[in-house]
Amino acid sequence: MAFPRSSDYRDPAYRQRKRDDLSRLLAAHRNHPALLMWALGNEINLQGADTPEAWRFVDELAQLIKRRDPHHPVISVIASGRQALENIAAYAPTLDAVGINAYGTLSDVRAMIDTTAYQGPYIVTEWGVNGHWEVRRTDWGRPIEPASAKKVEYHIKRYRENILSNRDRCIGSYVFLWGQKQERTPTWYSMFIENLPGDDPLAVACPTVDAMHFNWSGLWPANRAPFVAAMTINDTTADSDITLMPGEAFVARVAAADPDNDNLRYVWELMTEPSVLGRGGSYEPRPDVLENITDGKRPMLELSAPAQSGEYRLFVYVLDENGHVGTANVPFAVSPSHTLKAENRHSTTGNS
Repeated sequence: MAFPRSSDYRDPAYRQRKRDDLSRLLAAHRNHPALLMWALGNEINLQGADTPEAWRFVDELAQLIKRRDPHHPVISVIASGRQALENIAAYAPTLDAVGINAYGTLSDVRAMIDTTAYQGPYIVTEWGVNGHWEVRRTDWGRPIEPASAKKVEYHIKRYRENILSNRDRCIGSYVFLWGQKQERTPTWYSMFIENLPGDDPLAVACPTVDAMHFNWSGLWPANRAPFVAAMTINDTTADSDITLMPGEAFVARVAAADPDNDNLRYVWELMTEPSVLGRGGSYEPRPDVLENITDGKRPMLELSAPAQSGEYRLFVYVLDENGHVGTANVPFAVSPSHTLKAENRHSTTGNS
């Protein structure tokens, strides 16, 4: 994925390419019945483009859209940031609203907006659980993912306190991600899990789908996903930076229950940590799977650590009988000296 640079917005050839791209999109989609609004750019403020030149060009493109399609609003989407809103107020007044992507900082968005010169409405264009850049990392630099029960708490609390309570200016929201993707793990943002090992259906719904059903309707669905509260290795949580010797035997346990007393089945998957990391939501290949255990009837697993030193993550998928799944995982390191440190210890910024 090629991200624009601040210098691109001063380049006449780049600007003309963008005008041409937009003209083609307008011709193809402006009368489509599914079109809700136009969004110019996604988080350009994180890519060195939070400049007067960039926002003046966004405003020019917004005016172009309004001339050719006066029936749909035009927004631009930013990563939560005060300076970007100041620049939009000063240089892009044609925009009808601003989209804001925020995860762990969602509770700060409204107060931040109110301190800027921007006076228009906003849409929360991405929100959900804490991003992988916002959580505690292991000693070797891998982010620690919350179990799916904690994700339900995030979704319900944040929707009520940070979206519904701000309806005087917040005109809508898009929860991230109504689908499945690999981004640091295949479960972090996914609301559906696809292609589980064994004979499971192509996609099963996570508890965050139940949470959004509750948020949008005020009612829980008739049958809910399993409640997965935590997972441990040798009775130790991921916060303890678990390190094992090569081939060392260990026991994993998961705390799980079903709200409807459905029978539960436990699918375990041992994966390497990703060696190729996506940026800004770009494609990230799914890591190698070292072992699948698909016939688990108990909330525990006895396994041996890989023989090769490295970084690994053990996943559990807790399935009911009605197409639902709860998830948890624990990262661990394998090192003969118990002193493994990853090269990717850096802390990423932005929301992907």
